[in-house]
Order: sequence, then C-alpha cells, then structure tokens
Amino acid sequence: MKSPRPQRPGQSRAANTRTQAVSKGAPIALDRYQINQWLDHDPLFQVLTVDRMAWIDPFSGTILSAQSGQHRDVARRHLQKNRPWLRFTLRAMEDLQCIRWAHYLRNALESEGRLRIFRKDGLWLNPFSGEWVPAVNLENGKITQETMQDMARQLSRCQSAESGKMLDRAQLGQVIQGSSSVSDRLRAVNPNRTKTPSPESAPSPESIQLPERELELHQARRVLDRMLPPLPKIAGWDLAVIYQPHSFIGGDFYEIIQLDESRYFIAIGDVTGHGPGAALVVASTLKALRYAVRHRAGGGGLANIVSTFNDDIKDMLLRSCFITMFAAILDVSEQSLTCVCAGHHPAILASLKSDTTLRQIGEPGPAIGVMDGETFRGQLEPISIELHQGDTLVLFTDGLFEVFDKQQNEFGRHRVMASCLAHMQLPCEKMLEGLLTEVRAFANGKLPDDTTALAIRLGDPE
Repeated sequence: MKSPRPQRPGQSRAANTRTQAVSKGAPIALDRYQINQWLDHDPLFQVLTVDRMAWIDPFSGTILSAQSGQHRDVARRHLQKNRPWLRFTLRAMEDLQCIRWAHYLRNALESEGRLRIFRKDGLWLNPFSGEWVPAVNLENGKITQETMQDMARQLSRCQSAESGKMLDRAQLGQVIQGSSSVSDRLRAVNPNRTKTPSPESAPSPESIQLPERELELHQARRVLDRMLPPLPKIAGWDLAVIYQPHSFIGGDFYEIIQLDESRYFIAIGDVTGHGPGAALVVASTLKALRYAVRHRAGGGGLANIVSTFNDDIKDMLLRSCFITMFAAILDVSEQSLTCVCAGHHPAILASLKSDTTLRQIGEPGPAIGVMDGETFRGQLEPISIELHQGDTLVLFTDGLFEVFDKQQNEFGRHRVMASCLAHMQLPCEKMLEGLLTEVRAFANGKLPDDTTALAIRLGDPE
C-alpha cells in the first residue's frame, strides 16, 4: 500500500483529504463547490503557461487555451466535463513547471537566439540567470525534444526565470567574455541544425544569433511594419499609437481604414503567442480583415464585417490558435462610435466633462477563430456611444496590463485607467508614452508580451 500523500504547505486538511481520494482514482462526485475550492486554494490548480494564455490540467498535463482573464472558467468546465481524476493521478508541482517551460520553449526557441547559446564543452547559458548550466545535452549539435526537456527542467528550478525577463544581449555578452578560453568557445545552435559547428565557425560574443536567422527576422519585421497602417490625419481629432513587440516581431496588430467621407473602421487585436509564428498569423489577419472591410458583406455593418472576417480567417488558423480583437466604426461627423469585443477586453473612455469620468466600452463576445457562421454572429453584441469634446478612447492589448512586479502584483486595468486619467491634459502621443513608461517601471524595465495601444480624442487637449 502506498503511503498517504504529504500535505502541501498552505493546503487545508480537507483539501488534502480530497486530493488523496482523487489521487487513488476514487469514483467520487465532485460538485461545483469542491472544484471551486481546488481552483481557489490549491496551487496545483493555478498553474498557467509562461505567456499566461493557457491553463495546465494538474492531472493529465493538458494545456487548455483561454482568453484573457478566463482561465478559471476554462478550468472549471474542463474538470466538470472530463473528470480527469478518474484516469490520472495528481502531478507534482515540479512536473507541472516542467510542462509549463517545455510549452514556452516550443514556442520561443526558434525565434529567441538567447535560448540557444552553448559552450563547446556542452554547457548551456541560462539567459534568465546568466549561469552556465550542465546536464542540457545536444544530439550531434541539434536541439532535440530531450534537449528541450532538459532545458525546461532547469528553468523550472530557476528562480530568476519566474520573472520572465531574460538578460539583455550586453549582459549575456559579458558572461560569454568570461568564458573566453579555447576550450570554452561559444556556439549558437539552430534548433534544426543537424551538424555540430566547428570551433572556427563559432560566432563571436557580439553575434549571439546566427546571421541567417537575424536576416530572416529583419526581413519579416520590415514586411510587418509595412503592413501596419499609418494613422490618418482627421481634422478636429487627435490620434496616436504605440507598438512594442515582445521579441523582434510580435503578434499584436492594429488597423484603421477609411470607409467613406466621415466613417473609419478601427481595430486592435492580439493573436496567440508571439515571435515569427504569430507575426505570420498577423500578416494573414490584416489581409483577411481588409478584404472583409472593403467588401462589407451584408450591408457593411460592424457585426457583419467582423463575422465575415472570422469566417475567412478561421480555416487558416491552427487548432490551438485564436485572435482577440476590439473593432469599431468611428463616425467623425456624427461624433459617435459603434464597437464589438471579439474575445478582447473593453476599451477605456475617459471624459473630464462627463458625470462618469472613466468608463469601460464594449460587451464580451467570442474570440475570432473559435466558432463560425451564425453562431459567432449571434454572440456579438455591438454597442453605440456618443462622443463629446475632450473624450478620449484608449484601445490596448493585454500586454499593457498583464505585467507583474517583483512581488507578482499585476499592473492591471485599474492602473491603466488611472494613468490615462493622470495624463489626460497631454496630447494622445504623450499620454501613451507616459502610460508605457509607468508600465515599464512597474515591470522593472522589460515587458513580457507584445504591447500595443491606440488613443483617439475628440478635439484639442486644451
């Protein structure tokens, strides 16, 4: 007979008793209260992927994508429907952390050269801690699944990695310079490389990534930059945008298309993940979105535009990929705005002359790519608002508020709203710059995800 599972720190005796029963696969009926207790109080049920875009089932290790802020709902539905405790035992936290970091590496390893630095003697440079790590084995100079598991195991034990912030290239260069002996020559490894690079071909400390890879990233960045639209100049309106990819290229996008003399289609969105894969989805997204706007099926209403776009892009997305988007039609003549939230969080409307100084604008709707046809169209809830002189609308992606300080406190939407209000007297460009500065300071200098914000103000800030 196995010995009872030890009680974890911070876990109640009742929760531990239930966990023991579940670990043995007992056919107990868990009601909503019990599942909520696990999700609220048991750390094993609160593990998210590094990008915070998915929840990890502590029984099966399954990774379940979730829209921003809906991880708990996804987890609860999964547990109630699948009852994984009947087939799996509860995993240890160390196992879940390995799954978490392996998921991160699968998405980031190809695009992030700082993860692929090895010495000739086989040591791997952990870019979060700046330490040379043994027990991460290459196979003929190639990063294999076993290599990624070794890296994930090391990162799961690395306290520095919990911040999600890698050392910059200058700091890593100093570490590399400290290993300058012939026997410790640096090599940057391509995940798809099959041959071990010779010492003569090893890159210098100033060139961490392979030149071919750098060239590809620069070309992809130039293409994406050309696809993102310039902001129009609209008499009597102030517009500004900030666009900060997490890696060299990112998964955020924004769009402004003039429909007629007075109306503009406006959108801001986020595709799952970041890096080259997400950027490729962004390129397809912008093409499909522009097609839907130009053809404006069904009379060109906002809900019809977004539904047409969803149906066109859905088959292009991988099964685990989806897009969140805030879309709107701004009528500058009527001074009105109609908007929908397709899996995206609401925008912020700041008005110093209104009884309600700050409002959240937009009703929750389904994300792009998760359903199609009339089902999707029926769940969109367009709302319309009037705008007044001095009103400022701020649209943004979750990279602006899902950032954490050293104590793991989240910056959050309320701080975003407070910052917008504090900088309301400034032009939109300066207001967004001030907001971004506050977020960076809170996150100790580096943002963990792509960050985009678009501000639109009726009238002069004076």
